[in-house]
Formats: sequence, structure tokens, C-alpha cells
Amino acid sequence: MSETGKEYGLFVKQRREERYSQFVTSILPAIKSLGYEVIQRNDYGFEFIVPKKGFGWVIFYPKGDRLLLCKQNKWLYGGFSWIRKHILKNNGSMQNRCADRYSAS
Repeated sequence: MSETGKEYGLFVKQRREERYSQFVTSILPAIKSLGYEVIQRNDYGFEFIVPKKGFGWVIFYPKGDRLLLCKQNKWLYGGFSWIRKHILKNNGSMQNRCADRYSAS
């Protein structure tokens, strides 16, 4: 593998760790503070239920910024943005504090 390829691989790994850290330190407490029960599925995924909005059971993988809406059997990219829009939307101070600088537009 070329030197550039190795550097890119290290960069991607670092970004994934940063996304995971951001979720655990800021967004996860914000979700829990709104009364949602969050279960850590494994080392990478988190489960929670969003009954009010009709989304049902949701599994979020912060390292990949992917979200699975189980009720609709639909994968979404940009999970950080989805969480801000559909869960933290009504709590402005938390939404601003949990700004997502990692998701692609």
C-alpha cells in the first residue's frame, strides 16, 4: 500500500473514533436527558425507541454515522443530523451544544 493510502486509512480511523467520542460525550447524555432509554448494542451500536414520532426502534452506529430505522427497515447515512432533527429538535440548548461537525452535507 502506498504511503498516501496508509495516511488516508489512519485519517478515516481517527475520524471514526472522533465521531464515537462525540456521540458518547455530548449527544448520548442529551438523548438520555430527554427520557429515552438507550442501550449499548455492542462496541459500536446504540439502540433506542422513538415512539412519539412513530419511528419505533432505532439503532445508531456513530463510528459510521449510520442509522437503522427498524420499523421501516431503512438505513440512513447522516445519523448525527437525523438525531438532531428528530430527537433533539425541541430542545434548542441541547441541539446547539451537540452541533455535528462531522456529518457530510
